[in-house]
Amino acid sequence: MYNYQETQKRLGKRDYFPNSGTVAYFDPQSQTIHLNAFKKGDFIAALQKKQPTADLRNMFATMMHETTHWADLIGTLWGRTHLRCLYDCYRLLPHVNSAGVETDLHRFIDLHDRERRMMHSRYFRTVHPNPTPHDHKMPWRLQFTAGCEFDPAGKLDESRPIVFTRFLDNRTPDQIARQPIVAGALLEINAVWSEMRTNLEFMGALAKDEFAVEQRLYGQQLLKFLYNPDLTLYTAPAHLIAHYCKIPDVMLAYELSSELAHIVLNLTSENFEALSPPEALSDWRGLFAGFKNTRDCGFAFKVIASVSDRWEEGMNKREWLDASLKRAGLPASQEILRHAILTMEQYSPGNLNGPVNIAENYLLEIGKKIFGMRSLGDTAMTHSRIIAEDMPIVPMFDPDGDMIALGKTFDLAKFSPEDMHALSAKLVTQMKLFREACR
Repeated sequence: MYNYQETQKRLGKRDYFPNSGTVAYFDPQSQTIHLNAFKKGDFIAALQKKQPTADLRNMFATMMHETTHWADLIGTLWGRTHLRCLYDCYRLLPHVNSAGVETDLHRFIDLHDRERRMMHSRYFRTVHPNPTPHDHKMPWRLQFTAGCEFDPAGKLDESRPIVFTRFLDNRTPDQIARQPIVAGALLEINAVWSEMRTNLEFMGALAKDEFAVEQRLYGQQLLKFLYNPDLTLYTAPAHLIAHYCKIPDVMLAYELSSELAHIVLNLTSENFEALSPPEALSDWRGLFAGFKNTRDCGFAFKVIASVSDRWEEGMNKREWLDASLKRAGLPASQEILRHAILTMEQYSPGNLNGPVNIAENYLLEIGKKIFGMRSLGDTAMTHSRIIAEDMPIVPMFDPDGDMIALGKTFDLAKFSPEDMHALSAKLVTQMKLFREACR
């Protein structure tokens, strides 16, 4: 039985998972989506009106935001590496008390550390308690710095560096916010871009005059969102791209940021080794090896963005991206993606007799389809694209535990959200138990 309050309590403790706050969230451990702001009946009623109402638009925008997190987990090289680590732990769960299993229990700590690093703990993210309001007319100043993680003993670990974006007051030295550029920030860029594209699709169905009004209001909403110091997890990479490429347009900054994020989330180990940081980052030279060894997505994003051309109207998006990649020592985008899919195909969970392996294998199959769709043109996940591609999408929980399905092609016999949600609760308990034995 789905327990909304218990689910909120359990997942609320994991501040390292990217999510969109109380409206909805994606839980990577169970690969499930939880919608808190509306129920299945509300969604069906909005659909039956057959009008692009604001309520329906907001519902779909929320669902596409969270669906993009799910898509990034199963349909990028970064996500599938995480997924394999996760499912190794699920396969270990039934055997935790078996003789000789002690040499494998480290997998629980490996997963914990991967989850923690997804966007790092709140310690590394700071916000001024009383910041001066800023906007596009008086923008923040940006400064990029590098630091290091702490090891389990509380000492600096220079083998695990972190890239930070510091948002500074426009007129004083005051720091407004500090945000690590980590995988979680790139995941949020992709999710917000899907949300934006979904909003635009719905607004496109409005009458001309109504569209003009809605577009203006939405533009104002985006600018307010962009300069909210509490939301830098969702905005920092877009600010970074806009800074280097002199982009004043919010939508364009997110589109290009998402294109680059998709590439970065699909870099191989060989790509990271080939990264060639510019001379402007020479002060970080002592940290380069650590960034590359840990396949740090934020570092790769920063390096590529920092050598990108200023964006000019009429530029070709693919040519702009490929020129940036070349300056950073990397192959063209399609070559990177070709190697990514080849790397993905090297792994299979093997024996498909058990439900855990069947579930993982099914997600990997869907992930390859999603990867293909997002690697040709737009990276956004929108309802129209899902329908056009007949793409299976995991059904989502509403607050009552009822499932909202987008389409009819998802095979619940291979992956049950209810069963995986229950299994993830057991994993959380076991991980906590073993972590307390270690630290």
